[in-house]
Amino acid sequence: MRRFAFALVVTMASCAYSVHHTPAPKRPAAVRTFQRPFDDVWSAAVGWFASNNITLDKVEKASGLLTARYPLATNDDAVDIGNVESAGFWAKGDPEVTNHMVTLNVFARALGAGATEVTVNVFGSFEARVWWGLLVRNDPPALYTGRSESRGVIEAAVFAHIDRLISQ
Repeated sequence: MRRFAFALVVTMASCAYSVHHTPAPKRPAAVRTFQRPFDDVWSAAVGWFASNNITLDKVEKASGLLTARYPLATNDDAVDIGNVESAGFWAKGDPEVTNHMVTLNVFARALGAGATEVTVNVFGSFEARVWWGLLVRNDPPALYTGRSESRGVIEAAVFAHIDRLISQ
């Protein structure tokens, strides 16, 4: 009887899962050279985070590194999560995408002769909950963690902000 109960639990648990079709990497333009001194570009890059109300996790001017991790709205078009579907006999409804986060690294380095190179790296992640049950949704949901790909929106916004501030 115990073996039957164990087999039943394993069967039910394996019959609700998510299928994630990861988007193809977009490789947006993530490096740009500005014909301005490092200090001007650095101030403008820090200003982008402030103007978007994003708390910086790391500010290392000596190495030129700025990092932040912040949540995105589920329907934000800055990153592509691909296609997440519920699958399995016991799956109920569409997956619920939650905890959509972006890790952003901005690296600035002086090139000499008043030029500065800026690199912007965007990494996205999310969680998807797949609900399961015989007739109704039951807890706990099956949890899936996936990655998302940048669409170049954040990179372009950082570069445009730097451009605007150093052009004044």
